[in-house]
Amino acid sequence: MSGNQERVARGLELVGRALGPYVDRQMGNRYGPGWLAERAERDSSRLGRPVRHQLEDTRLLLSLLTEEEFFAEIIPPPGPALASDVIAVGDRLGFRPFADAEAAQALRLMAQLLRLIGAREPSAEVQELLRPPRPAQAEEAPVSFEKKDQRGSARPRVAFGRKPKAPARAKAAAGKPAAPRWTPERLRLVALVAAGLALFVIIRVYGPDDTLTDPHEGARARLKEGAELASHRGIELPEGFRLVLLDDPEHPEKGAFRGDLYLKANILTASDRRLAVLPRGTKGSYRACLDAEPVGADLDADQAKRGVSFCVTTDKGAIGLFTITGRRERPERVVRLDLTVWKGPKPE
Repeated sequence: MSGNQERVARGLELVGRALGPYVDRQMGNRYGPGWLAERAERDSSRLGRPVRHQLEDTRLLLSLLTEEEFFAEIIPPPGPALASDVIAVGDRLGFRPFADAEAAQALRLMAQLLRLIGAREPSAEVQELLRPPRPAQAEEAPVSFEKKDQRGSARPRVAFGRKPKAPARAKAAAGKPAAPRWTPERLRLVALVAAGLALFVIIRVYGPDDTLTDPHEGARARLKEGAELASHRGIELPEGFRLVLLDDPEHPEKGAFRGDLYLKANILTASDRRLAVLPRGTKGSYRACLDAEPVGADLDADQAKRGVSFCVTTDKGAIGLFTITGRRERPERVVRLDLTVWKGPKPE
């Protein structure tokens, strides 16, 4: 999974690099050139401790897109909602590995957000990261995420939502006594690392269980391919929500990340380009879905009409047949669906 972690980290770096000048320009136009210092002062007063904001803080930039209402007026939908999803991606990075489909979905969210703010070149760079990573070579040097300034000197990569560390001090001059090995600063650092490791273990042990969504694991492992796993009628999928085929699809959750099907900007989207529309008059079945040719990832409002059936295949081998049974535009946009899920072939 390390290749996926690196691709997602690289995508977040590109997002931060593109958002920096964009957010600075828009916030400056709205609040004046000293907006960043003013916000830091306000946050320091609110939190009761010194706060220093920097344009290199990707999480801060994404948070501004969701918190400042005027961004919803200048960024086409679903811009602010996408920013929230990308925040969730960054918060997860470093704690849980990304499966191939999850990494691809995260990168698509980033690329779409960059397109919406007009950052076409960074969006294309993120889109390139969707290509599967090359197999690691035995003597290949590790990937570096250092940024370089205009003079070519390296400066450390800024972690998501973290402040850059101060540069290391020069070694003590010869003849001066060495500093104590366990200083209070080092003890605090050790405590923070230990707390982080404990949090990682908790998340790994008590976090989401991927076997719940894998038809080839757990109790479902004994079932034959083509066995029906679930059937649901009248699922309501609201705008900005996603559902997972084998994890309580009758209660969609907000946001697109980790979803098998989600609705945004009146478009139904399946992860990893695994959506296939059945021709009108075709009887929906496991075999029909298995033989259907995927058309991509999206089904727009003109295609997603009542009576249309389409199939979604997950990266773990679950196959879902959706039939659109209705739509509602007010008070919120909702698509009503029937769903049947089968156990498909195990992905290679």
